[in-house]
Order: sequence, then C-alpha cells, then structure tokens
Amino acid sequence: MRLRVVLVEPEHDGNVGSVARLMENFDLQDLWLVNPKTPLGDEARAYACHARELLEKASRVELLDEALKDVSLVAGTTAILPKRSANILRTTVTPEEFCRIVKPITGTVALLLGRESRGLSNEELQRCDLIASIPASSEYRTLNIASAAAILFYELWKARDSYRGT
Repeated sequence: MRLRVVLVEPEHDGNVGSVARLMENFDLQDLWLVNPKTPLGDEARAYACHARELLEKASRVELLDEALKDVSLVAGTTAILPKRSANILRTTVTPEEFCRIVKPITGTVALLLGRESRGLSNEELQRCDLIASIPASSEYRTLNIASAAAILFYELWKARDSYRGT
C-alpha cells in the first residue's frame, strides 16, 4: 500500500510544514495540497525542518478530483460522529481499524485531512470509501490536522511488516 496524504484547502502554512515533517518521520513521501488557502512561507519551512524537500515537491492542485486520480481507496477523517446509526456517511473506524483495512491494499490510498476551521465537507466525505475518526474527549473531539496526521501515520508505521520499534 502506498499512502497519498491529501490536505484539503489547508489554511495555516505551519500545519502544512508540520504534516510534511511527520511524513518524513514515518517514511511517507506523497503529499498533495488541494486549493491551499495560504502560501507556503517561512513558517511552513521552519515546521517542516528536515522535510523541506518533501514540502517543496508537494503536488499542488485546484480540485480534489485531481488529487484522487489513480487511487485505489479514498479515506477521509472526521471528528464528527453519527447521531444515528442510519447515518452511513458518518460511520467511522478507529485508527487501528483503518490500518487493518488499508494494509492489504496493493494500490494507492488517499488519506484526506480537511480544513483546520471546519474539516471535510459532507460532499468530500461522500467521496470517501472509508472514514477514520480518532477517539478523543466528548467535550472537545477536534484535533489539529498535524496531531491527527501524527496518530494515523504512527498507527500505519506500527502496522508495517518492517516495524521494529525503533
């Protein structure tokens, strides 16, 4: 499985830099930015640290369709859980379940992380084959996109056959 990290309309360049750094930490190299709302400046480069090259070679596209071209599975993220079991759109899996599902896929999996201010839209979530949600406090479930990325990347790292705990 190859992971394509797709940031949908990122609003803060520091978060983009942080995600790039996390990708470098976990041997991920395929970063896509869909219609970014901020230029990647000094803050992004500072947060990226040793992942500046990955940041600079990120694919920048205007439309989500472009970022999803040639992927085998689309996975989205959300902090909003369903209020009713009939809400298939918001049926979510944990990070561990996400890893079990995507690990055997031979193609590319696109992992969508939404806008910092409001996440992925319902329309974008409808495009997803799978939706992951990270369990957190019922008082404040929403994680920063870099924090969510760190948890998901770590779980994927653990699930790899080559994981040695180092």
